Amino acid sequence: HEEHELHDEFDLPEILRELYRRKWVLLGVTLLAGLLVAAYSLTKPNIYESSSALIVREPRQAIERSADDARADDTAMLSVETLQTLTESTEITWTLFEGLLEKGIIDGEDKEKRALFRGFQGTLRTELKKQQTRGAGNAVDLLPILVLKVCAPSPEEAQTIANEWANLV
Repeated sequence: HEEHELHDEFDLPEILRELYRRKWVLLGVTLLAGLLVAAYSLTKPNIYESSSALIVREPRQAIERSADDARADDTAMLSVETLQTLTESTEITWTLFEGLLEKGIIDGEDKEKRALFRGFQGTLRTELKKQQTRGAGNAVDLLPILVLKVCAPSPEEAQTIANEWANLV
């Protein structure tokens, strides 16, 4: 019964001796893993992200109108989610893509235009956030913010595309 208990316990000095005996194997595996990670990092292209933020405000008449004044025949206002969907739409991104091609900001000579556009669409994404502001009587208002995010091979290109997209929207 005592032998069984001895086998279940850790013998720290023995473990340390075994690690010391195999130090070259451990060092070699660690060095190899480090070299593989370094090679992968050096061969992977740099990708930069830039973003533009648009604060979405409701029209003044909608803010001033009380719930009592609302009529059933009023048309629904454009929601922030709808604006986000429109911003991500193929029509908007195609217009942005063609404008960037015309200005020479993105290069499209060696690929088919549609394939290049599909890759371009994959570099764009949007996100909704809320910004707190102080309103009348210290009430906290949450203004929606539509964030336009762009990934590109250079920081300048990412920034230019994000700004062009914000101007288009």
